[in-house]
Amino acid sequence: MLSTLCNALIPVRNSRTLSLSPSIRHISLTGAIERGLRKGQRTLDGKQVGIAREGRPSDGYTRTQSENRAQSGRYNGVKTGGSTERVPHALPYTTAASEFIYGTFAVNAAIKAGRRQLYKLYIHGIDDNKDSMGGRATQKRAEAAGVEVVKVSGPQWRHLFDRVAENHPHNGFILEASPVPTLPAVHLQECQDLGEPVSVKLGPAALDDATLAAGFQIASTTASIRPRGRQHRYPVLLFLDRITDLGNLGAILRSAYYFGVNAVVLLDHGTAPLSAVTVKASAGAAEIVPILRIKDETSFIKTSKENGWHFLAAIAPEDTPLVNNRVVIPEHDSAEESLKEKPMVLMLGNEGEGLRPRIARMANSTVSIQNIFGKHGAVDSLNVSVAAGILMHDMLRPFLGKKPNPK
Repeated sequence: MLSTLCNALIPVRNSRTLSLSPSIRHISLTGAIERGLRKGQRTLDGKQVGIAREGRPSDGYTRTQSENRAQSGRYNGVKTGGSTERVPHALPYTTAASEFIYGTFAVNAAIKAGRRQLYKLYIHGIDDNKDSMGGRATQKRAEAAGVEVVKVSGPQWRHLFDRVAENHPHNGFILEASPVPTLPAVHLQECQDLGEPVSVKLGPAALDDATLAAGFQIASTTASIRPRGRQHRYPVLLFLDRITDLGNLGAILRSAYYFGVNAVVLLDHGTAPLSAVTVKASAGAAEIVPILRIKDETSFIKTSKENGWHFLAAIAPEDTPLVNNRVVIPEHDSAEESLKEKPMVLMLGNEGEGLRPRIARMANSTVSIQNIFGKHGAVDSLNVSVAAGILMHDMLRPFLGKKPNPK
């Protein structure tokens, strides 16, 4: 009876009756039902959802982590996933604080700097036969730093990379990491000699943050920021008052690194975050330049001035020409003489309003960039990142390219 019923489920062409011909393959009732269910369970885009058979997953089955590891293959810390692998809807987070950075320069800078906790590097479209955008070098650098590397390929993975990078260029690299470490600061301490490290009084939050040890030398309630190489000048810091544009903040950090600024001070409020967009705009400089975070800017400036720091406020130019269109620093003959006398902090305001008046009033002196037409020109201001670059260059130009004085 059961055999007859099973065979009755299979039609025989060119016949008006059902036959038990030996040429027809026999299947069980359970198999026929399962097959019919699989054919019926299809998604709207025509892909089969599938059900799990005993002993092996069907096409739509979600594999366990161990099955994925066995399926994709793992060797020397590298996990590979081809275009046929099931692509997740989003990249998983190792920790709640994780973030994804992307792009060749940003990823390599994060690995080289070693200031973040690095969890996983995703590489798309890089194979052993083609070294696109330094892919193999980046992979080796990540492996040497103990970072798990996941190599993937295929258009679906490419679309996922684009989504994670919010359609910004990623060059096939996405790195999961902890946030950029910033130093909670209260004020700057006295700096007594040329080339001396910047000494920072720490806020309470720094005492509980173990990750800061990778980027700063911390002793008790004080952090020390050593200059890059030996400098024959006092330190220069950049103070940014409420810079809100991610691209501008990144560009300023890039210039600060390029010209050798010792550290950058950011407000803990009203400032653009050090996001993946900021890091990419900085070409990786955000990973290297020491960054201080302050809660009370008034107290920071007041106490730092008492400890001998000289604050310069970048303001809009007066409606009078300057000699040879050069930046003028009041009370000093030149930037070179200024930085041989005392440590300095250059303060710049945000894109729309500039420095807040109460912050500008606390400065020891002011600095401006005059345009050729004065206030009557069609363009009366510069982008803040451009202005920052010009001012940093003018201040530090006498020291750029100089060899350290022998001791």
